[in-house]
Amino acid sequence: MYYSFDANNVYSRGPLYPVAYAIPMAIFLLHLSLIIQYYGQLGRKIRLPLLMFYVVPLTASLIQLKFYGLSLINIAAATMSIVLYVFVINEMNETLDKEAHNEIDNANKEVKKIDHALEQIIKTISSAVDSTDYEARGHSVRVANYSKMIARRAGLNDEQCHEVYYAALLHDIGLIGIGRKDPEEIKKHTSLDRK
Repeated sequence: MYYSFDANNVYSRGPLYPVAYAIPMAIFLLHLSLIIQYYGQLGRKIRLPLLMFYVVPLTASLIQLKFYGLSLINIAAATMSIVLYVFVINEMNETLDKEAHNEIDNANKEVKKIDHALEQIIKTISSAVDSTDYEARGHSVRVANYSKMIARRAGLNDEQCHEVYYAALLHDIGLIGIGRKDPEEIKKHTSLDRK
């Protein structure tokens, strides 16, 4: 029906050979129309290889109609499958990398929010400490700023400088319960004076 072999073992086309091309070509054309319809929604790196995945074998089949005896369709389809696979994997890797970077950026933003909230809490506590004595207002912030400058000059990195800053903000936290007014009361609460 499609092909026959003569006495020299050479095949020739039968009367129904166009049917063998018509069905695959119809499927190719249907897929090609879908690719063209959704072309803009496809990943930018797989648009052309996906289009070529159908155009190249389709072109090979038209060439094979004229020059039978070659397996152009099979060669073209296999080659384009490999090309498409490589491009799809590359597109997927780029998408995953982009999503990973987005997640990292979002996590960093959350960390900054938490750090800002922690800083506000620490400043509120240091303000409470400083409010125990009118003359001490701003004392903890000044000590913290000086401490941070000293830490920076000592060669500490930014994270360590922030830790020094926060520790300095809270250096007088023990005064919340007793206040700064009575030096003798303060001495009773220091660890050096305990026996």
